[in-house]
Amino acid sequence: MEASLEEVRARLNALGYRFSDWSRGWDGSEVESYGFVLETDTIHLAPYLPVERIYRGLSELERTYVTGQYVASVRVENGVVTWVGHTFYYTLRAETALALAEVRLSGRMDAPFPQGRPTEHSVSARLFVGPIPMGKGQKARARQAVEEALASLPAFVETFPEAEVTAVLETRGGRGGWKAKLAWHKLGRVADWRRDHDQP
Repeated sequence: MEASLEEVRARLNALGYRFSDWSRGWDGSEVESYGFVLETDTIHLAPYLPVERIYRGLSELERTYVTGQYVASVRVENGVVTWVGHTFYYTLRAETALALAEVRLSGRMDAPFPQGRPTEHSVSARLFVGPIPMGKGQKARARQAVEEALASLPAFVETFPEAEVTAVLETRGGRGGWKAKLAWHKLGRVADWRRDHDQP
């Protein structure tokens, strides 16, 4: 790739990308890595991704909102750009009174946004239940809350069986408010809960 960093930077800036990070290393010669990011709140690549399935899985929750980034990673050796990679990251969040669902959709693109199209993608999901008030039997109450949340979200359970389930527990926090007043207690995957529920 015969291009200078300045040329690549100018092209990315013209598309709305902004410089985000830089690092230096050694791989037989000095190597510099530059990152450029374009923020978004819209899934522009939806026609090429399983977005309908994701929204179906979130249909029983409310207030779905999106955050995302298009990222260009630039490798420079001896002052010459030798590689440019393009990736995308979308996070969809939706909630009910007791649960927050988070779905992450990410992958690679063959060019920068808006010309680029996905060449591969992955989907992961998490479900947070709580916060569960302090007191006796807090973890048992957390498990009960998870069971109730999953029972109320059959579309999420069906669409995201590999989703991680986490109970959010209220804690006393530290003196002076320096310590977090919430704790995250991982409770396995949605599929594990469904299997346990289906057992006689």
